[in-house]
Amino acid sequence: MADQSRVEALVYFVVSPEDGPGHRIYEEEDILARGGVHAAERVLENENYWYGYLGRVWGEPSPRGVTYQDSEFARLPAPNQTIMKIGRRNPALEGQTWRGTSFKRPSRLSTECSTRGISSRRGLWTHTL
Repeated sequence: MADQSRVEALVYFVVSPEDGPGHRIYEEEDILARGGVHAAERVLENENYWYGYLGRVWGEPSPRGVTYQDSEFARLPAPNQTIMKIGRRNPALEGQTWRGTSFKRPSRLSTECSTRGISSRRGLWTHTL
């Protein structure tokens, strides 16, 4: 069980048409603001080619945001070891119907973190407010 002073976050790996492969981190406040986990996943589905849940991480709050240790992310499975769901922006989809084209999930997905409010420096991941 996590310490009460720590911040819990859900981590997803996404392949975005705008940003390419990267992580999306949702803290409890983010999930509640979006209407729950299901609603947050619908946003991921609508905005990305692929997305997959990697797990939970815990960070330390500070006045400048929340800091996540590299060791928290190291415990998560690699993106190619998780089930990736297809997003609606995938080129194989046209609206909600299949075009009939076949496709493969990328076998080598980068584990680089997207720069949307998240940075890594000296082994720490920081999600700024």
